[in-house]
Amino acid sequence: MAIGGVGLQLSFLCVLGFVVLQLPVYRWMQAHFPMRNPVVRFLVDGTVGTICALAFSTPVAAMYFGAIPLFSLVSNLFTLPVVEICFAGGYLLCGLGVLWPAAASVGAWVLEWGIRWCVLVYETVASIPFACLYMESAGAVWWLVGVYALWGGWLILRRRGTRLPVSTPMCLCVIGLCAVFLTGSAGLRPGEGEITVLDVGQGLCVAVQDDSAVVIVDCGGSEDAGNIAANYLLSKGKNRVDLLVLTHLHEDHANGVITLMSRLPVEKVLMPESAEDESGLREEIEAAAAQYGTDILCLSRACLAEVGEICLKLYLPQAGTDINERGIVVRTELGAMSAYIMGDAGDDAELVLLSRNIVEDADVLVVGHHGSAGASGILFLQQVRAETAIVSVGQNIYGLPAEEAMARLREYCPVLLRTDEDGNITIKEEAEKINYGEDGEKEFSLW
Repeated sequence: MAIGGVGLQLSFLCVLGFVVLQLPVYRWMQAHFPMRNPVVRFLVDGTVGTICALAFSTPVAAMYFGAIPLFSLVSNLFTLPVVEICFAGGYLLCGLGVLWPAAASVGAWVLEWGIRWCVLVYETVASIPFACLYMESAGAVWWLVGVYALWGGWLILRRRGTRLPVSTPMCLCVIGLCAVFLTGSAGLRPGEGEITVLDVGQGLCVAVQDDSAVVIVDCGGSEDAGNIAANYLLSKGKNRVDLLVLTHLHEDHANGVITLMSRLPVEKVLMPESAEDESGLREEIEAAAAQYGTDILCLSRACLAEVGEICLKLYLPQAGTDINERGIVVRTELGAMSAYIMGDAGDDAELVLLSRNIVEDADVLVVGHHGSAGASGILFLQQVRAETAIVSVGQNIYGLPAEEAMARLREYCPVLLRTDEDGNITIKEEAEKINYGEDGEKEFSLW
């Protein structure tokens, strides 16, 4: 169990970096910098330590956390001496507390300012533009692979007698990183929009965005939905969520909300007024909203909302007593593209919407209840006539998606995609072709 923990893995790889790299890197630094100068020596020590700690641990950190901090050296240089004092002082205060608790309390108050300084540095460095590289895009993944390939090739060439300067792989890495940021931060042009069904395992999280606004519908799943959504948006240059719509409060649709709030400012959260709180999520979300300054709106009837160029038609079928059938059904309209996001709505909710004569054609259908047999009925599919159907699903014990539902979807929807097979699925309003990304992300065009 310990070996499987990320903490031990990262610690082992950091130590491995020191064992393998510390001596050769330090010798190279000694040959190129005046080590008698105490300031230079301090900078060299911090740089060598950072290089050794990150050399082997970075890929594992990227795999677990989906991001690579790019300014670790800066934060290390400003905090390492303080961290050493706090660690050593903390141990001493533990011993002092046994003999003289009052003095230990005063000492702890003093050391607390060291911790405050470290947090201030980390928050300041994190606020720098492009402080992190998020691994949501294929470009970021390939850049990381390229970094290790470049340095590996450089070492092989040196061993064979070809003396390339260190600046060669360094410059190539920086050029590649700039290219990744330039392509990733280009964003959407005015008039463009996209809908992304994120791969959050067994759950649902849909990001709807135009060039200036972001709407998230649900944020939950068997994977870390809050961090997945935050990393995805940050990788696209989005640093806030204008509206988070929760169709209902089941964990697989809402257990990532608090994490998302902690990562990005969320302006408003909208949920059904009568949403049942089976797992205590509502109370936790309300407490987090109060902490982060997020407004909570409760929907008691159908309404229309506009966020930037995104138009949302929010329906509340209230079909029966089942919580799945009483959630919000979302229709999004973004330019010429329209989509239904069904949450966990099934046949009963679909029939209520049909009886009210409010179901319209749509380009995209985010399938209800993860492809349950009791959802996506024939009458509803005939009325919606979606070009593309997307099933958000992961490994589960319920047998989802059900084969009978998939058969109906194949019959009425020309294109059928699912997140457990296709990864993140992005549908752009003004694309021209299907693009299969290297990281498993599909971009499907509409016309």
